[in-house]
Amino acid sequence: MFESIVLRRSEGHLPITIGQISEALLYYQKVHIFIDRGTLFNLIEQIGTGLFLTLLNRREVSAVYCEEILGTASDSLGISPFYRYVSTIYAGNQKSGQLPPLQERLEHELKLRGIPEPEAMRFSRAFVTKVPKRKLSGNYFLQGGIIESAKCDLLDNEYTNQVAHKIITAMPGGYVAGDDLKFEVMNAEHGMIVDTNIDLELINQKRSQLIPSVEPLTIALLLSYLLEARADLALASFYGGDFVTSTVNS
Repeated sequence: MFESIVLRRSEGHLPITIGQISEALLYYQKVHIFIDRGTLFNLIEQIGTGLFLTLLNRREVSAVYCEEILGTASDSLGISPFYRYVSTIYAGNQKSGQLPPLQERLEHELKLRGIPEPEAMRFSRAFVTKVPKRKLSGNYFLQGGIIESAKCDLLDNEYTNQVAHKIITAMPGGYVAGDDLKFEVMNAEHGMIVDTNIDLELINQKRSQLIPSVEPLTIALLLSYLLEARADLALASFYGGDFVTSTVNS
């Protein structure tokens, strides 16, 4: 058996599945699951809350929970679009301006998804106790934070061109771009400005014909892929061992 593996995403940027975890347990002594909201509720739907907790209590399984969602916000000033990296979390239904504790938010959402209240309470309490909560935007995985590191990456035009080239080739609906591909990012007062010759129209025409179809590619989404690539690099470096993520990010 191999020593250890970290699971973050499935193919196509999808949540981790129980099949993926089961396969990893066959070949690795230690399996670490990086659980985000998508994976959390996907596994609950697949195996239920009881079996999920049983899985987390296995000696060869460890996990962390990160509810942060990394992404790219876009705005415009005149005809010029600007972009900035952000991290958000799902706050649920709030009547006050304060964010409820994680356990309460999990209970609330599980009940909205049809889980009986006693079961939702038991699972939320056990999950919060068992699984440490981590932040991608803090210093835990990377000093200075992943978002700040990704911003620095974007100012290296050689790096951004190489990564954009790989992403365009690997993504659904993508194409093999030539050496003349350009993806340059500049810092401005209101955010980041992007200058690129990527054929978004061609890519989105292909993506619309896929079954099932996938969301259109935008500059904001492409920047988010670059951000996620930095997150994967930081996590892989932090944990060591084998690391599994989506095809686009890898």
